[in-house]
Amino acid sequence: MKTNKLSFARKLKVLLVFYSFLIFIFILIAESYLSIFNPQEYIYPRKIYSAEYGTINPPNTKFEHFLHPETRYYSTNKHGLRGDYIEISDFYSVPNIVLLGDSYTFGIGVNDGFEFSSVLAKSVSQNYNIINTGVGGWGLTQQIRRYYSFAHKFKPKKVFLLFCGNDPIDNINFPVINIIDGKFNFIDLNNADSNFKKKMNDLLANSFILKSNLYMVVSRKIYPRIINLFRKKVDEKSLNDDTLKIQENYNELINLFAKDLNSQGIEFYITSVNSINKDSIKSYQIDAYPIIKNNILKLEKNKLIDFVEINDWYTKDDFKRSPVEHYDIRWNFILGGKLGNYLLDNKNSYLNY
Repeated sequence: MKTNKLSFARKLKVLLVFYSFLIFIFILIAESYLSIFNPQEYIYPRKIYSAEYGTINPPNTKFEHFLHPETRYYSTNKHGLRGDYIEISDFYSVPNIVLLGDSYTFGIGVNDGFEFSSVLAKSVSQNYNIINTGVGGWGLTQQIRRYYSFAHKFKPKKVFLLFCGNDPIDNINFPVINIIDGKFNFIDLNNADSNFKKKMNDLLANSFILKSNLYMVVSRKIYPRIINLFRKKVDEKSLNDDTLKIQENYNELINLFAKDLNSQGIEFYITSVNSINKDSIKSYQIDAYPIIKNNILKLEKNKLIDFVEINDWYTKDDFKRSPVEHYDIRWNFILGGKLGNYLLDNKNSYLNY
Protein backbone atom coordinates (compact mmCIF):
# COMPACT_ATOMS: atom_id res chain seq x y z
CA MET A 1 0.00 0.00 0.00
CA LYS A 2 1.38 3.35 -1.02
CA THR A 3 1.49 6.17 1.56
CA ASN A 4 1.67 9.88 0.79
CA LYS A 5 4.64 11.64 2.35
CA LEU A 6 4.05 15.06 3.89
CA SER A 7 5.49 17.88 1.89
CA PHE A 8 8.11 20.12 3.52
CA ALA A 9 5.62 22.99 3.69
CA ARG A 10 3.04 20.85 5.49
CA LYS A 11 5.68 19.49 7.89
CA LEU A 12 6.73 23.04 8.69
CA LYS A 13 3.12 24.08 9.27
CA VAL A 14 2.50 21.11 11.58
CA LEU A 15 5.67 21.92 13.58
CA LEU A 16 4.69 25.58 13.88
CA VAL A 17 1.22 24.66 15.14
CA PHE A 18 2.68 22.10 17.56
CA TYR A 19 5.30 24.44 19.03
CA SER A 20 2.83 27.34 19.15
CA PHE A 21 0.55 25.10 21.17
CA LEU A 22 3.41 24.18 23.52
CA ILE A 23 4.31 27.86 23.97
CA PHE A 24 0.67 28.70 24.68
CA ILE A 25 0.45 25.93 27.29
CA PHE A 26 3.73 27.10 28.90
CA ILE A 27 2.49 30.70 29.08
CA LEU A 28 -0.85 29.58 30.50
CA ILE A 29 0.78 27.43 33.18
CA ALA A 30 3.41 30.04 34.06
CA GLU A 31 0.83 32.83 34.24
CA SER A 32 -1.47 30.72 36.42
CA TYR A 33 1.37 29.70 38.74
CA LEU A 34 2.61 33.27 39.19
CA SER A 35 -0.87 34.70 39.71
CA ILE A 36 -1.45 32.22 42.55
CA PHE A 37 1.97 31.93 44.20
CA ASN A 38 3.91 35.03 43.19
CA PRO A 39 1.74 37.89 41.80
CA GLN A 40 3.87 40.59 40.19
CA GLU A 41 3.71 44.32 40.67
CA TYR A 42 2.44 46.43 37.78
CA ILE A 43 1.32 49.96 36.96
CA TYR A 44 -1.33 50.15 34.26
CA PRO A 45 -1.32 51.85 31.83
CA ARG A 46 2.32 52.84 31.47
CA LYS A 47 3.68 56.32 30.85
CA ILE A 48 3.92 57.39 27.22
CA TYR A 49 7.17 57.94 25.34
CA SER A 50 8.37 61.50 24.83
CA ALA A 51 11.41 62.61 22.83
CA GLU A 52 11.48 65.74 25.02
CA TYR A 53 11.53 63.92 28.36
CA GLY A 54 11.96 60.18 27.78
CA THR A 55 8.59 59.38 29.31
CA ILE A 56 5.69 61.52 30.48
CA ASN A 57 2.31 60.95 32.09
CA PRO A 58 -0.59 60.97 29.61
CA PRO A 59 -3.45 63.41 30.26
CA ASN A 60 -6.83 62.39 31.73
CA THR A 61 -5.59 58.97 32.76
CA LYS A 62 -6.25 56.80 35.80
CA PHE A 63 -3.31 54.58 36.71
CA GLU A 64 -3.77 51.31 38.57
CA HIS A 65 -0.78 50.37 40.74
CA PHE A 66 -0.95 46.78 41.98
CA LEU A 67 1.40 45.08 44.42
CA HIS A 68 -0.23 42.04 45.97
CA PRO A 69 -2.56 42.32 47.80
CA GLU A 70 -2.96 46.12 47.54
CA THR A 71 -3.96 48.45 44.70
CA ARG A 72 -3.55 52.23 44.55
CA TYR A 73 -4.99 54.63 41.96
CA TYR A 74 -3.38 57.77 40.50
CA SER A 75 -5.19 60.21 38.21
CA THR A 76 -3.86 62.88 35.87
CA ASN A 77 -5.70 65.99 34.67
CA LYS A 78 -5.85 67.64 31.23
CA HIS A 79 -2.22 68.75 31.58
CA GLY A 80 -1.09 65.19 32.41
CA LEU A 81 -0.40 66.35 35.98
CA ARG A 82 -1.62 64.92 39.25
CA GLY A 83 -3.91 67.23 41.18
CA ASP A 84 -6.58 69.79 40.37
CA TYR A 85 -6.64 71.18 36.84
CA ILE A 86 -5.54 74.82 36.72
CA GLU A 87 -5.97 76.69 33.48
CA ILE A 88 -2.98 78.51 32.03
CA SER A 89 -3.95 82.17 32.17
CA ASP A 90 -2.66 85.72 32.15
CA PHE A 91 -4.34 86.30 35.51
CA TYR A 92 -4.66 84.18 38.66
CA SER A 93 -6.74 85.03 41.71
CA VAL A 94 -3.91 83.73 43.89
CA PRO A 95 -0.24 83.14 42.93
CA ASN A 96 1.04 79.70 41.92
CA ILE A 97 3.60 77.32 43.37
CA VAL A 98 5.21 74.82 40.98
CA LEU A 99 6.41 71.48 42.37
CA LEU A 100 9.28 69.67 40.62
CA GLY A 101 10.34 66.08 41.30
CA ASP A 102 9.88 62.44 40.45
CA SER A 103 7.70 59.65 41.86
CA TYR A 104 7.74 61.00 45.44
CA THR A 105 6.45 64.34 44.16
CA PHE A 106 3.93 62.66 41.87
CA GLY A 107 2.75 60.69 44.89
CA ILE A 108 3.42 57.02 44.19
CA GLY A 109 2.11 54.90 47.05
CA VAL A 110 -1.10 56.72 47.98
CA ASN A 111 -4.49 57.20 46.35
CA ASP A 112 -5.64 60.46 44.83
CA GLY A 113 -6.03 63.21 47.42
CA PHE A 114 -3.53 61.71 49.87
CA GLU A 115 -0.28 62.63 48.09
CA PHE A 116 1.61 65.46 49.77
CA SER A 117 0.92 67.86 46.90
CA SER A 118 -2.84 67.55 47.45
CA VAL A 119 -2.43 68.04 51.20
CA LEU A 120 -0.24 71.07 50.48
CA ALA A 121 -2.82 72.45 48.04
CA LYS A 122 -5.53 72.29 50.70
CA SER A 123 -3.33 73.85 53.39
CA VAL A 124 -2.47 76.91 51.25
CA SER A 125 -5.64 77.12 49.15
CA GLN A 126 -6.47 80.64 50.39
CA ASN A 127 -3.05 81.91 49.35
CA TYR A 128 -1.68 79.77 46.50
CA ASN A 129 -2.48 77.27 43.76
CA ILE A 130 -0.31 74.15 43.58
CA ILE A 131 0.90 72.76 40.24
CA ASN A 132 2.47 69.32 40.67
CA THR A 133 4.71 68.48 37.69
CA GLY A 134 6.31 65.38 39.27
CA VAL A 135 6.79 62.31 37.07
CA GLY A 136 8.16 58.98 38.27
CA GLY A 137 11.75 58.28 37.25
CA TRP A 138 12.57 61.84 36.25
CA GLY A 139 15.90 63.49 37.00
CA LEU A 140 16.79 67.16 37.24
CA THR A 141 17.32 67.45 33.47
CA GLN A 142 13.70 66.48 32.81
CA GLN A 143 12.38 68.59 35.68
CA ILE A 144 14.17 71.74 34.50
CA ARG A 145 13.10 71.20 30.91
CA ARG A 146 9.50 70.71 32.06
CA TYR A 147 9.70 73.99 33.90
CA TYR A 148 10.91 76.02 30.92
CA SER A 149 8.75 74.20 28.35
CA PHE A 150 5.54 74.25 30.36
CA ALA A 151 5.42 75.09 34.07
CA HIS A 152 6.77 78.64 33.71
CA LYS A 153 3.49 79.50 31.95
CA PHE A 154 1.81 79.49 35.36
CA LYS A 155 3.99 82.48 36.35
CA PRO A 156 4.88 80.89 39.71
CA LYS A 157 5.77 82.90 42.78
CA LYS A 158 7.59 79.93 44.27
CA VAL A 159 9.20 76.73 42.97
CA PHE A 160 9.68 73.70 45.21
CA LEU A 161 11.97 70.78 44.27
CA LEU A 162 12.04 67.45 46.09
CA PHE A 163 15.42 65.74 45.63
CA CYS A 164 15.46 61.94 45.27
CA GLY A 165 18.49 59.65 45.28
CA ASN A 166 18.04 58.57 41.66
CA ASP A 167 18.04 62.15 40.33
CA PRO A 168 21.80 62.52 39.64
CA ILE A 169 22.09 59.31 37.62
CA ASP A 170 18.83 60.07 35.77
CA ASN A 171 20.48 63.22 34.46
CA ILE A 172 22.95 60.94 32.66
CA ASN A 173 20.29 58.46 31.52
CA PHE A 174 18.08 61.24 30.15
CA PRO A 175 20.36 64.05 28.92
CA VAL A 176 17.47 66.16 27.58
CA ILE A 177 19.25 69.43 28.37
CA ASN A 178 22.80 70.68 28.58
CA ILE A 179 24.39 74.07 29.15
CA ILE A 180 25.93 76.08 26.30
CA ASP A 181 27.33 79.56 26.86
CA GLY A 182 25.64 79.82 30.24
CA LYS A 183 22.17 78.91 28.94
CA PHE A 184 20.06 75.76 28.95
CA ASN A 185 19.94 73.94 25.63
CA PHE A 186 17.18 71.38 24.96
CA ILE A 187 18.10 68.02 23.40
CA ASP A 188 15.49 65.60 22.04
CA LEU A 189 16.03 61.85 22.42
CA ASN A 190 16.05 60.66 18.82
CA ASN A 191 18.72 57.95 18.68
CA ALA A 192 18.20 54.31 17.73
CA ASP A 193 17.74 53.20 21.33
CA SER A 194 15.11 55.84 22.05
CA ASN A 195 13.27 55.07 18.80
CA PHE A 196 13.11 51.39 19.77
CA LYS A 197 11.77 52.33 23.20
CA LYS A 198 9.16 54.54 21.56
CA LYS A 199 7.94 51.70 19.32
CA MET A 200 7.75 49.29 22.26
CA ASN A 201 6.01 51.88 24.39
CA ASP A 202 3.46 52.66 21.68
CA LEU A 203 2.82 48.94 21.28
CA LEU A 204 2.34 48.21 24.98
CA ALA A 205 1.13 51.52 26.46
CA ASN A 206 -2.49 50.45 26.96
CA SER A 207 -2.10 46.71 26.49
CA PHE A 208 -3.31 44.26 29.11
CA ILE A 209 0.04 42.53 28.62
CA LEU A 210 1.26 45.07 31.22
CA LYS A 211 -0.84 43.21 33.79
CA SER A 212 0.70 39.86 32.85
CA ASN A 213 2.73 38.31 35.65
CA LEU A 214 4.98 36.52 33.17
CA TYR A 215 5.64 39.72 31.22
CA MET A 216 6.58 41.56 34.41
CA VAL A 217 9.00 38.78 35.44
CA VAL A 218 10.68 38.90 32.03
CA SER A 219 10.82 42.71 31.77
CA ARG A 220 11.81 43.51 35.36
CA LYS A 221 13.93 40.54 36.41
CA ILE A 222 15.18 38.44 33.53
CA TYR A 223 15.82 41.12 30.88
CA PRO A 224 17.85 43.44 33.21
CA ARG A 225 20.07 40.51 34.23
CA ILE A 226 20.74 39.63 30.60
CA ILE A 227 21.62 43.26 29.84
CA ASN A 228 23.99 43.37 32.82
CA LEU A 229 25.92 40.41 31.42
CA PHE A 230 26.95 42.52 28.43
CA ARG A 231 27.83 45.64 30.38
CA LYS A 232 31.50 46.31 30.91
CA LYS A 233 32.77 45.93 34.42
CA VAL A 234 34.33 49.09 35.83
CA ASP A 235 37.01 49.30 38.44
CA GLU A 236 36.56 51.24 41.67
CA LYS A 237 38.53 54.25 40.41
CA SER A 238 36.35 54.54 37.30
CA LEU A 239 33.26 54.23 39.45
CA ASN A 240 34.47 57.02 41.75
CA ASP A 241 35.29 59.19 38.75
CA ASP A 242 31.79 58.64 37.35
CA THR A 243 30.22 59.50 40.71
CA LEU A 244 32.22 62.72 40.82
CA LYS A 245 31.15 63.66 37.28
CA ILE A 246 27.52 62.86 38.06
CA GLN A 247 27.55 65.17 41.08
CA GLU A 248 29.36 67.93 39.21
CA ASN A 249 26.83 67.66 36.40
CA TYR A 250 23.96 67.98 38.87
CA ASN A 251 25.56 71.03 40.50
CA GLU A 252 26.08 72.76 37.17
CA LEU A 253 22.39 72.31 36.34
CA ILE A 254 21.00 73.34 39.73
CA ASN A 255 23.28 76.37 40.00
CA LEU A 256 22.16 77.84 36.69
CA PHE A 257 18.52 77.07 37.45
CA ALA A 258 18.70 78.68 40.89
CA LYS A 259 20.38 81.81 39.51
CA ASP A 260 17.81 82.15 36.75
CA LEU A 261 14.85 81.80 39.12
CA ASN A 262 16.44 84.31 41.47
CA SER A 263 16.92 86.82 38.64
CA GLN A 264 13.17 86.58 37.97
CA GLY A 265 12.27 87.11 41.63
CA ILE A 266 10.99 83.52 42.02
CA GLU A 267 11.59 81.90 45.41
CA PHE A 268 13.25 78.50 45.11
CA TYR A 269 12.83 75.87 47.83
CA ILE A 270 14.61 72.52 47.90
CA THR A 271 14.46 69.55 50.23
CA SER A 272 15.22 65.84 49.98
CA VAL A 273 13.32 62.61 50.50
CA ASN A 274 14.23 61.48 54.00
CA SER A 275 14.35 58.19 55.93
CA ILE A 276 15.13 56.69 59.32
CA ASN A 277 17.35 53.74 60.24
CA LYS A 278 16.98 51.13 62.98
CA ASP A 279 18.76 53.42 65.46
CA SER A 280 16.18 56.17 64.81
CA ILE A 281 18.74 58.31 63.01
CA LYS A 282 17.07 60.41 60.34
CA SER A 283 18.85 61.25 57.10
CA TYR A 284 18.24 62.66 53.64
CA GLN A 285 18.82 60.84 50.38
CA ILE A 286 20.90 63.82 49.30
CA ASP A 287 23.38 62.92 52.07
CA ALA A 288 24.67 60.15 49.80
CA TYR A 289 25.97 62.90 47.50
CA PRO A 290 28.14 65.14 49.69
CA ILE A 291 29.34 67.28 46.78
CA ILE A 292 25.74 68.04 45.83
CA LYS A 293 24.69 68.58 49.45
CA ASN A 294 27.54 71.03 50.08
CA ASN A 295 26.70 72.90 46.91
CA ILE A 296 23.02 73.15 47.92
CA LEU A 297 24.02 74.58 51.30
CA LYS A 298 26.31 77.06 49.53
CA LEU A 299 23.40 78.16 47.35
CA GLU A 300 21.35 78.68 50.50
CA LYS A 301 24.14 80.71 52.12
CA ASN A 302 24.16 82.91 49.03
CA LYS A 303 20.36 83.31 49.33
CA LEU A 304 19.68 81.66 45.99
CA ILE A 305 17.61 78.85 47.51
CA ASP A 306 16.04 77.80 50.78
CA PHE A 307 16.92 74.24 51.82
CA VAL A 308 13.94 73.09 53.90
CA GLU A 309 15.01 70.93 56.85
CA ILE A 310 12.10 68.50 57.16
CA ASN A 311 13.62 65.84 59.44
CA ASP A 312 12.43 67.61 62.59
CA TRP A 313 8.87 67.31 61.33
CA TYR A 314 8.96 63.51 61.56
CA THR A 315 9.03 60.83 64.24
CA LYS A 316 9.91 57.18 63.75
CA ASP A 317 6.28 56.14 63.24
CA ASP A 318 5.83 58.59 60.38
CA PHE A 319 8.08 56.64 57.99
CA LYS A 320 5.63 53.81 57.39
CA ARG A 321 6.08 52.32 53.94
CA SER A 322 3.18 52.20 51.51
CA PRO A 323 1.98 48.68 50.62
CA VAL A 324 2.78 49.50 46.99
CA GLU A 325 6.17 51.29 47.33
CA HIS A 326 7.38 54.61 48.73
CA TYR A 327 5.74 56.15 51.81
CA ASP A 328 2.18 55.81 53.04
CA ILE A 329 -0.40 58.47 53.92
CA ARG A 330 1.19 59.67 57.16
CA TRP A 331 4.50 60.73 55.58
CA ASN A 332 2.65 62.57 52.83
CA PHE A 333 0.27 64.32 55.24
CA ILE A 334 3.13 65.58 57.37
CA LEU A 335 5.14 66.86 54.42
CA GLY A 336 2.14 68.52 52.80
CA GLY A 337 0.81 70.11 55.98
CA LYS A 338 4.11 71.26 57.47
CA LEU A 339 5.40 72.48 54.12
CA GLY A 340 2.24 74.52 53.72
CA ASN A 341 2.87 76.24 57.05
CA TYR A 342 6.53 76.75 56.13
CA LEU A 343 5.73 78.39 52.79
CA LEU A 344 3.08 80.62 54.34
CA ASP A 345 5.48 81.74 57.06
CA ASN A 346 7.95 82.64 54.33
CA LYS A 347 5.46 84.72 52.33
CA ASN A 348 7.68 87.76 52.69
CA SER A 349 10.52 85.79 51.05
CA TYR A 350 13.95 84.76 52.23
CA LEU A 351 15.54 86.44 49.20
CA ASN A 352 17.15 89.84 48.99
CA TYR A 353 15.60 91.37 45.90
